[in-house]
Amino acid sequence: STIATVTSATYTVSAGATASETITAVPFGTSKAAFLAAVIAGEAHQARDATNVSDPVVTGNTLVITAEDGITVVTYTISVKPDAPVISSVATDGFITLGEKAAIHVIGTANPNALVSVTLTNGANSKSGTQQLSGGATAYDITLDGTAATPAALADGTISVSATATIASVVSTVTNASATQDTVLPTVTKIGDGSADVVLAIGNTDL
Repeated sequence: STIATVTSATYTVSAGATASETITAVPFGTSKAAFLAAVIAGEAHQARDATNVSDPVVTGNTLVITAEDGITVVTYTISVKPDAPVISSVATDGFITLGEKAAIHVIGTANPNALVSVTLTNGANSKSGTQQLSGGATAYDITLDGTAATPAALADGTISVSATATIASVVSTVTNASATQDTVLPTVTKIGDGSADVVLAIGNTDL
């Protein structure tokens, strides 16, 4: 037989009928054993060389399949997809105040060593930032200046928040969240109705 192809019900396997194919959409952290178990031989007598498949599997690993004829060879390059990052908080409590709009903290977690990208959007205005995780770290804290958004500063109202994680040029699906910006300062003129009135100055939006 000259069949040197594989299939999978779990991953996406290209079928270009060439000597160089791909296996993509492999979840982050997949063990070598689990990966190989989910890759099905296209013919019972073919041989597979998994020497270049690490444990866990990472992007750039290769699985080499040799057909029964010993001549036909297909090399599958593997692509691992990072998990979508988790957004734990935006401006701590989801409300962006006057004092926070120039330094909006988006905090969460992602796969180790991922490049995390976060974008704040309000209408046509947006501001993006990134953080490269390293040393096995999974927690990120990206600070964005809403007043420096383009083409104009983020306006009061709903702020859409999106985040992705990238590892070895493979981008995760998008995580979406939202926050509310309210930078109008409340004014309380007084508390009381007589000689014991307490007159207050302008407060802040956390009042």
